Amino acid sequence: MAHVQPIFKPLLKPHLEDMETKVAPGMFILTWTSMNIDGYLHRFKQGLARLKELVRKLVDIVDNRVVANLDAVQKTLLVELPGDRSFSYEEFITAQAKFQKRQADQLTIRNEEVARAIEDVIMLVQTAPRENPDVAVEEKEVDLFRSYYSSLMYRSILTATQRSFAAMKRRLGSKTATGIFYMERPFFDVDVELKLPSIALNPTLDGIQEAVNSTAKAILQASHKLRCWGMINGPPCYYDLIARDKEVVKSVLLLTGSVEGIKHQVAEYLSNFDKYSFLWTQNLQATYEAFMKTNPSLEAFEGELKKYMAIETEIAAIPSVYNIGSLSLTTLPLKTSLKSEAASWKAQFAQNLHSQSAEDLKAFDAYIRDTTLKLNRKVEDLEDVRYLVTVLNEVREREADIDALIAPIEDMYSLLLRYEVRVPKEETGMVSDLRYGWKKLRKLATDTSDNLARLQAGFKRELIKEVKAFVQDAQAFRHDWEVNGPMVPGLDPMEAVDRLKKFQQMFEVRKRKWENYSSGEELFGLPVTSYPELEQTEKEISMLDRLYTLYVTVISTIKGYGDYFWADVVEKVDEWGEQVLQYQAQCKKLPKASRDWPAYVKCRDIIDNFLEMLPLFQALAHKAMRERHWKAVMQTTGKELQLAEDVFKLQHLLDLNILQHKEEIEEITTAAVKEEQIETKLGG
Repeated sequence: MAHVQPIFKPLLKPHLEDMETKVAPGMFILTWTSMNIDGYLHRFKQGLARLKELVRKLVDIVDNRVVANLDAVQKTLLVELPGDRSFSYEEFITAQAKFQKRQADQLTIRNEEVARAIEDVIMLVQTAPRENPDVAVEEKEVDLFRSYYSSLMYRSILTATQRSFAAMKRRLGSKTATGIFYMERPFFDVDVELKLPSIALNPTLDGIQEAVNSTAKAILQASHKLRCWGMINGPPCYYDLIARDKEVVKSVLLLTGSVEGIKHQVAEYLSNFDKYSFLWTQNLQATYEAFMKTNPSLEAFEGELKKYMAIETEIAAIPSVYNIGSLSLTTLPLKTSLKSEAASWKAQFAQNLHSQSAEDLKAFDAYIRDTTLKLNRKVEDLEDVRYLVTVLNEVREREADIDALIAPIEDMYSLLLRYEVRVPKEETGMVSDLRYGWKKLRKLATDTSDNLARLQAGFKRELIKEVKAFVQDAQAFRHDWEVNGPMVPGLDPMEAVDRLKKFQQMFEVRKRKWENYSSGEELFGLPVTSYPELEQTEKEISMLDRLYTLYVTVISTIKGYGDYFWADVVEKVDEWGEQVLQYQAQCKKLPKASRDWPAYVKCRDIIDNFLEMLPLFQALAHKAMRERHWKAVMQTTGKELQLAEDVFKLQHLLDLNILQHKEEIEEITTAAVKEEQIETKLGG
């Protein structure tokens, strides 16, 4: 009985009484001379063996099915907290949910196994053979036995819950090192991100706290599935008992504030990045425009690029991981965003510099290519010689300033490359070839100059010969102008316009020759020949061109007015008046010498007549004009008009020569207005 726990003795009472009954004869009845001592001993030994076997079975069940499971239950952790691994927010939620479900299922199995084991113990005690079947095990003792082991199960579950909470508190506490080194791996992986307009954690501290709270709640909920068996007046499940435990409540409250302790440290760490806030809070375009208003020098641009390059270097040096308590802050997303913002600022300030550099580079490269093409021009006539001499002079003028052109381009591209601004590969190659390209062009210019020197004598003789011929041509052209040109007296203006166009084209050809021969004479150091006939003709062409251009414009414009339907004339009258007044002003500004020309007289008359007709147009377009009034107009002019809106045009009215009947028409329109006024009064 030494192996039997006290809690079993009330259950074994009938068996112990049975055994006492078997022992009693030997103590009170039998003596050494009794004849039935052997039977007594046999009965005693048999009963004792049965009792020992019963006790052995009971101890075996309790040790292997009850105590072992109770130990396993209290050692069970309801949260997975590996010390060598960090979790992201999503991984933590998912991993804990799976682990807690698995552990809760194991607890359910062990709880039911202990309950069955206790029932098996009770059944074994009740069914074990004995010689006093009339003595029964008291039901009260059975209930107390069940309640005892149910309490042990409760304590085991409580221990498992408390150990789980303690493990969470220890793992989520702030005892790990702060910085890039750590004694125990931080539990949560958290991204530090730029979420405009500030820097934030992903997930947030509130989100992490919520995950911790939900895990703590799940630890408690694990006992919800555990049936509370055997307790006298006990609840349906152990959760009701666990949730009321003061230590459990205290642990839950501590865990709900587990992240609160590191909020200040996190905020202090994030404040280190405030110095970069201007990258996203300030208006990049406005800052850049203010900078450009200062007319910055190359050194000013370099200062800005250097500043943003230093910022990029600083950002690159930020540790990729920083640990605070249970948090492992990953700064890679933030570094990427900051580098992108800094690159945008650097690119903005480099853009103008690069654009200017690229523009200067391409302009110089285009100059080299174009000038090379010009210098390779084949020399066939005097025009070619003059052209090449002009190009050679340009090259000589450029040579004095070549360093001032190339050096800034090289300096700007060197600056861009030094501060890691992206430059097209093609441009870097062009920069490398700048001085070599100029050297080649300079040699080509020297060769071209030498070639012109050899050809000079022949072209000079040819020039003198051509100038003599051109003097005679100029005189002949002048004679043709005077005889057949637009200034011949009595010409119809339109015929004069046609002749002017013809002679303008002929003069342009001679004008080019005139310029070429004059520049050639300057080139070879000869006296420049004058052409008085061409000079006079040029003045007259300029004068006539102004006159006839205005003449043609006035004729075509007023003719265009005639194409308008009469219904549209009212809203156009003011616009036409302004336009024709402008023509009148231009006409008055023509040279006095042109005012005797028929074209001038006709142009002036057309303008004046149209301006005089405008008031008549307005009067005739008045709403008071009825069909009877139009018939009076037709009777006055002696011509018929089709008054339908889709037929009647202004030109039909112009064809009536209404100025000849101005007074009569004014009387008709005045009468129409008065009649309308009378009709209005009578109608009122």
